[in-house]
Amino acid sequence: MHDLTLDLTLDLGRIEGRVPMSCLHGNRDESAPIEMMRRLAQAHRDCTLQVYPGATHALPLEQPE
Repeated sequence: MHDLTLDLTLDLGRIEGRVPMSCLHGNRDESAPIEMMRRLAQAHRDCTLQVYPGATHALPLEQPE
């Protein structure tokens, strides 16, 4: 079995300079586990992570506001 988890912290290191980043994530997203988003937010000194309870990978459709 292959691990298909994408580690975005590697890509984050390739960004020239540091730009503010805001991440919106559902805590029930099985496609992108919340633990990975927390790692990403910790790796970027100017990242805000907002977690939406009950939301899945379809967060924009579930909670468009």
